[in-house]
Amino acid sequence: INLVSGNLDTDLVYVVNSNTLPYKNKLEKLADLFNRYPNVGMAYADFDIFNLKNNSTIRAFIPSYDIRYIFNGVQYPYEALFKTEMLKLSKFNLQSPKDTFVHFAQRYVFLHSPEALYMTRTNQ
Repeated sequence: INLVSGNLDTDLVYVVNSNTLPYKNKLEKLADLFNRYPNVGMAYADFDIFNLKNNSTIRAFIPSYDIRYIFNGVQYPYEALFKTEMLKLSKFNLQSPKDTFVHFAQRYVFLHSPEALYMTRTNQ
C-alpha cells in the first residue's frame, strides 16, 4: 500500500485480501458512504466466514470504530475502501497496526456499514 499510494490517481482505493469474495453491490454501498459523509476516510463492513472444511458460514461482526478498541488491541480491517488522500498522508505500519489506525483517526472518520458485504474463506 505504501509503495503505490503516492502514485494513485483516483479518489478511492479498495484494499482486499486474497481470500475474500465481495457480495453484489459491496463497493457501491461503501462508496456511497463517502458521498454522503465527506469526512469519511475509511469505510468497512461486516463479513461472513465460509469454512471450506465443513461447508458452514458464520457472520463476523466488526465493532464500530472506537479509539478505546484500538488501544486494547482490536484491529480494524485492511479489507476496506479508503480515501486515497488518507493513504497518501499516512503510512501503513505493518509492525504496529495500532499506530497506523490511531494516526488515521486523527484526521478522518472510520465508518462501519453494519451488514455483511463480503465473504472470506477458511479451512480451519
